[in-house]
Amino acid sequence: MAKIEILPPKLVNLIAAGEVVDRPSSVVKELIENAIDAGARSITVEVKGDGRELIKVTDDGSGMTEEDALLAFERHATSKISRASDLDRISTMGFRGEALPSIAAVSEIEIITRTADEELATRVVLRGGSIEEKDKTSRAVGTTIKVTNLFFNTPARAKFLKTRATEIRHVTRTFASNAMSRYAISMKLIRDRKVILSLPLADSIEERIGGILGRSFGENSLPIDVSDEYIQLAGFLSRPEEARSSPGQTSIFINGRPVESRPILGSICAAYGNTLRRGRYPMGVVLLEIDPREVDFNTHPTKKQVRFRREREVKSFVFRAVQSALTTRRMIPPLIARPRTAAGEGLAVLAQHIPLRDTRDVLVRETGTAAYTTPRIESESGVVPIVQIKNSYVLAESDAEFYLVDQHAAHERVLYEEARTRLEGQEPVAQKLLFPESAEVSPEEEELIDEHLEDIRKMGFDVRKFGRRTYVIEGVPAGIKESLRKTILTELVDEVIHTRSESPDMHHLLAAAYACKAAIKAGDKLSSEETRSLIDRLFKSRMPFACPHGRPTMIRLSWEEIERRFLRR
Repeated sequence: MAKIEILPPKLVNLIAAGEVVDRPSSVVKELIENAIDAGARSITVEVKGDGRELIKVTDDGSGMTEEDALLAFERHATSKISRASDLDRISTMGFRGEALPSIAAVSEIEIITRTADEELATRVVLRGGSIEEKDKTSRAVGTTIKVTNLFFNTPARAKFLKTRATEIRHVTRTFASNAMSRYAISMKLIRDRKVILSLPLADSIEERIGGILGRSFGENSLPIDVSDEYIQLAGFLSRPEEARSSPGQTSIFINGRPVESRPILGSICAAYGNTLRRGRYPMGVVLLEIDPREVDFNTHPTKKQVRFRREREVKSFVFRAVQSALTTRRMIPPLIARPRTAAGEGLAVLAQHIPLRDTRDVLVRETGTAAYTTPRIESESGVVPIVQIKNSYVLAESDAEFYLVDQHAAHERVLYEEARTRLEGQEPVAQKLLFPESAEVSPEEEELIDEHLEDIRKMGFDVRKFGRRTYVIEGVPAGIKESLRKTILTELVDEVIHTRSESPDMHHLLAAAYACKAAIKAGDKLSSEETRSLIDRLFKSRMPFACPHGRPTMIRLSWEEIERRFLRR
């Protein structure tokens, strides 16, 4: 008996569904793309809960005949391509013919569709990929697809989904991403009968971006519009000082399709030069229009990854386009070292009772040598700082050991434990702002802030909502340096969104994100008082030897080990 067998069609569809439909947001993506390809001028997405209960997409596109509506649920049935050569010049969002059969294989699905040539619409109902009902009904020209009971026949798949809130945010992000470049289409997202995003037809990409990222982003960002013989780059990018810690805030579109492209992202970041700190990414939208023959979308069923026929030339074009826009608007300063700040400027408070900066005694002065020491000051923890090295590390000693402390990781540990204590009930210490700051956020960020607003307030943020996707910050946790006061909330939320899969403990994620963003950085000069406070608070913490992300805060050597290495023992 042969060991190799041809798989039955239903099993083949389930395998394909595993590649195309891995979560509710995948269904939203595929159905929106179909509506765009149908020439829709209006698309409405309705979702219940996290999308497993209901996803309904309604459009006013060209619709389908009864014959086409039935064929659409067969694998590799598509109107987008018909021959192998068509793969070399793909201009539609979909082309593989796998989306609808893959969705139908793991859900109950109803489609109602009508073309302009028909008086009645066709209605088809499928369950697990099998047609159960087919009849005629009334509907305007266009298509409505209703997906319910998602993953009902693949419970193992459902177990791999994240929390309800996480899946909801993926749906919102997918909708916003697809709406970003399609400003000529009116789009609306409704969740649990509440309008989350309503985006009327816009006259320009700038207007659409403002409707999603906030008007202030469009007003303060850097516009780009550069074209070549076969390639065009347009969009808006943030100023260097408003860059984010996650690459997820840089939306890249190739021929209108949202994609993930490391080469393009790398070229964008490289164009900023030394104005962009390491590990930071500009926020914004980049739309690349390129000859379809120069790009290959057929590398993965989700079509998120792309390959370029001439990648080096594309990367070079993106780099030059972004760099030209930056320098034209004088946003890149001369390539010289930053002016040294006075000893009393620009650092965070390391303890609530310590002044912003102690101007009387600076531990390290930037002169011809790497470090200078200060007179020994006794410490409450029994560990005494000796010297700061390269404005990044602190040498310290106790009666038994010698320490080399990473100042950023150490401060992260200190701030993390203080934040956890406040989240667990201790009264927060807030620093009132003389002039309140406003912050506009993305739809995804708004959902997370609203969901955890009480916890955010417990950490010391005095925040109130001021209209849709806008918050007023009237106070921040004590110790936040002035340059962070406007951005710390969005920085915190951005960090939580992109690390949420690592832990279901929201208190841990909030506290760790806050500590990471608010901690002193490598390169910050500390006064002797600030250094002593940092060392004392670190060694009084419950887990002083690692930051909340698991990085070590210090290297320790006992005096016996030091003497042994010098052959004194």
